[in-house]
Amino acid sequence: MREGDALHSPWPFRADYRTGEARGEVSGNMSFILRLFDQLIAGGYSEFHVPRNKLWNWIRQFQIPNLAKDGLLWVQFFEDHAEPDNRTAWAPLNLARYLIERKDALDPDWKADAQSLIEFVNRRFITVRNGVAVCGEQDYDKNPWGGILSTYGAVLAMYSSATGSFEYKLAARQALNYSLYQTDADGCPSDGAYRAARGGWQEDAHTDRLHNFMDAIAAFPGWGKAEPRRIAVIAHRGEHLHHPENTIAAFQAAYETGADFFEADVRTTADGQLVLMHDAAVDRTTNGKGQVAHMTFDEIRKLDAGGSRVPTFDEALAFARRRIGVYVDGKAVSAADSVAAIERHGMRDHVVIYGGAGYLKQIAALRPNLRVMPEADNPAALQSLLKTLPLKVVAFDARDFNPDTTAVAIQAQVEIFVDRLGPAGNPAFWQGAIDRGATGIQTDHPAELVAYLKSKGYR
Repeated sequence: MREGDALHSPWPFRADYRTGEARGEVSGNMSFILRLFDQLIAGGYSEFHVPRNKLWNWIRQFQIPNLAKDGLLWVQFFEDHAEPDNRTAWAPLNLARYLIERKDALDPDWKADAQSLIEFVNRRFITVRNGVAVCGEQDYDKNPWGGILSTYGAVLAMYSSATGSFEYKLAARQALNYSLYQTDADGCPSDGAYRAARGGWQEDAHTDRLHNFMDAIAAFPGWGKAEPRRIAVIAHRGEHLHHPENTIAAFQAAYETGADFFEADVRTTADGQLVLMHDAAVDRTTNGKGQVAHMTFDEIRKLDAGGSRVPTFDEALAFARRRIGVYVDGKAVSAADSVAAIERHGMRDHVVIYGGAGYLKQIAALRPNLRVMPEADNPAALQSLLKTLPLKVVAFDARDFNPDTTAVAIQAQVEIFVDRLGPAGNPAFWQGAIDRGATGIQTDHPAELVAYLKSKGYR
């Protein structure tokens, strides 16, 4: 062991066994040595206190602060890569895992330090594939191999459970779910869901994935159980009874209630910017007057929307990513602009898009995999829509949520999202909707609906 500093770890990456010559001045993955020392000390080998403390002091003094710099104290891990600038996701995630396991016994600042480690990984190694944020393993290979992807999911789940913060819970579950797709129907795993293969690297196909899934299930035991029917909760214009509607504050509050989606009404300004506003005019929800379509973005941005400013669609999507889905109500927006914004934020698999049939057909023509959601209207209209749109979900309100029309949706095996707003926002109407086939409920009372669904076993 040597003295570590801002350019050297306490041990090199490799050493020539013949001469002892160091090869690679930094080895970023020090957490396993720290674990070993702690186990030896716990076993009564007190002589390891000194090297253990030297190692931990280097991690605290140099390695963790380096996360906010160039990250070059987090390089080197792989036997087949010797590049001196090859940062890896393994090293920070392994240390974050140990901090979460030991908590204050290891580090009084474990929460902040673990989050810094996770955010370093998010900045450097996350890409979006099939609408899911997936983790690559190193600068020289950003592919989501099974080991690193399941490690990422497990560490995020452990952090969420240990801190009570659900900031990373959705991303954890999605990463682990993505990892499941690297197992064939006959049970044979491959080492990466991103490629067609059977078998491969043992750690990526088997061993890492097994213990990572076990750790994630230990963090959230419900993930290991067969799920009952789940009813999605859609917060109408966000949590708007206590916050200004269609604002980031309302969306944050909706997320905190446990809602699955917030609804966002999208309109286009006179200069082509996408903003959130339910009404065609700004009069009701701001201190201004005028039509959104006749006002510039700068004019709208200056308005007071109940203590908040009018957000852009991009801002809403940026907030939602890895937190909550978005129920997009396309009030006055082009299909091309809608799709572009959704894809900019990697939200393709986390939105449903409501609007007129013409608008939705244009969306579907651009991106057939996006979930477009027309109003059902009546049995004949819904039958026609099923023939012309790739539907997975259909919207209902009090007018068309009737047995004849819902029967068409049920027969087509599409989801049913129904409004239960105003006087219909109570348990009797919620349960009535569920009994008649609803798979999602839009509500003015997301916290109360989430609580009700939990009490009935729907979440």
